[in-house]
Amino acid sequence: MKKWFYLCALIGCVAGGIVQRSMGDTIRLKTGKTFEGIILEESAEQIVFKQPLGKMSFKKSILENYTYSPAETNALLVENWKRQYPYAEEYAPAECMELAKLYPAMTAERESMLSEKRKLNYQLNQAVDSEARQSQLEKELRTIEKQIIDIGPRVRARHEEARQVGAQVDDTVEALNQFKGWRSQARDDLFRKYTELRTRHDQLIRRAYDVADEETALRKKRDTLENNLRLLRDAQLMSRDAKASQHGMARKYLKKTAEFRKTFESYRTPELQNKYPEFFNGIDAQPQRMESDIQTDVVTLRNNGMCLDVAALLNGTVSVVLLVDTGASSTTISESVARKLGLRLDDKPETQTTLADGSTVSARKVTLDLIEVGTASLQKLDVLVYKNAPGNTLDGLLGMNFLRHFDYDVSPDFTKLTLTRLVD
Repeated sequence: MKKWFYLCALIGCVAGGIVQRSMGDTIRLKTGKTFEGIILEESAEQIVFKQPLGKMSFKKSILENYTYSPAETNALLVENWKRQYPYAEEYAPAECMELAKLYPAMTAERESMLSEKRKLNYQLNQAVDSEARQSQLEKELRTIEKQIIDIGPRVRARHEEARQVGAQVDDTVEALNQFKGWRSQARDDLFRKYTELRTRHDQLIRRAYDVADEETALRKKRDTLENNLRLLRDAQLMSRDAKASQHGMARKYLKKTAEFRKTFESYRTPELQNKYPEFFNGIDAQPQRMESDIQTDVVTLRNNGMCLDVAALLNGTVSVVLLVDTGASSTTISESVARKLGLRLDDKPETQTTLADGSTVSARKVTLDLIEVGTASLQKLDVLVYKNAPGNTLDGLLGMNFLRHFDYDVSPDFTKLTLTRLVD
């Protein structure tokens, strides 16, 4: 008996699936792509096709085939669309039309803010890359400037040497003119000397041109480097604007979400909620989605007089205490912490960085797979490793390359750090 029951259930599921898949009229393109919907109009050249949230037109020349379904099947399809998209204007109840019109605006606002966030993140990442390249380009520029300074005397020396040999050539020609019209051993010796001097003069001229070309190439390279540096500085200026725009974005997004939610609630009444539950359940999904786009983490701070410290976990294994420093562009850790993490420092080049007090120290850049501050976390964060990490006796600093990903607020009593961000 059970076998017959399961067999019937299986046949029912398969049949139901076939009915579900074959609901509505069907259009198949020559590319193999298939659309299901309702054919509204058919002419000799094209077909107008109804989809859940709009219409599409297909030229018959791109169609492989198309089939009509019974009117009853299309009616079931429309009912299914109404259940799937109760908030769409064409399916919404007349009493809820104003609210249905608000839904597309809210969707567009969400996509716009998420797109702006992606754009700002791209600009900030470009700025981070530009900061890493700037010191390297400046070093190359200093080297080339020195080479240009050094090559100047070489060019002048080559030209002076060529001038002196040229004068000797002129003297030799003048001496040869005195033997014009007759031959002698002295004239042959002078002619050989003339030939040697002329050859040497030509070689010196070519060398002078070669050195001049080298100088020109260096100057072009210098101009290219200066232009690249200008572009990098422009990127950094853009990054400042991006940072200013990004800071507060999460709060702005929350505010906009709250406004939409308030508008929704102003339209909602118990009578309408009970009368059209599918509509309100569908339209509630968007503010819920917007609210889920915001991640808020509250982290405990330790107040040490003038400093605020926070506990962090690096790579999921090493616990550290970091000084929260909004004036530091990069997060830093000490060498002892790097050793605990098992990071290789010997193969990392040293870079010179300037601290807030104006002093310059050497550091090595490494990448952490994961940094967790409370429940807030970031992956693949570049940090600087100092022999004596800034932050006194602490393990390092929590800098802006971490904090810039969040809207951050410190509580009035300096015991809580709130990190809010718009996740994509």
